[in-house]
Amino acid sequence: MANTMTLSEKIPYQLVEFDASGAPAVVNPADKVTVVSGEPTLVEVVPDGTATAGSVASGFLVAKGVTTGVLITGTVTHPDGTFITTTQTVSVSQSFNAASIAINLGTAVKQ
Repeated sequence: MANTMTLSEKIPYQLVEFDASGAPAVVNPADKVTVVSGEPTLVEVVPDGTATAGSVASGFLVAKGVTTGVLITGTVTHPDGTFITTTQTVSVSQSFNAASIAINLGTAVKQ
């Protein structure tokens, strides 16, 4: 997963659950799945209506403000109360791809 974006970008995410052998686990419809941002005003989690194939959750992390190291947390809670959590940090930088430039001149003064 790329963990740096600019203010004009978003990053797709997928939360995948694995079984004990490391293979993708079968999704239990009774599981509660959450993906949250530690700073939702700076990095917003926008989930897909239906998770992409092979994942328990998917969507986009959308840049909302310049920041370093926002913690994104994904959790799967099973009906018996057990849960699995994973985290990833995401940073947002200012976009430095200028669309135009200008030279601004001040008022003339005596030399």
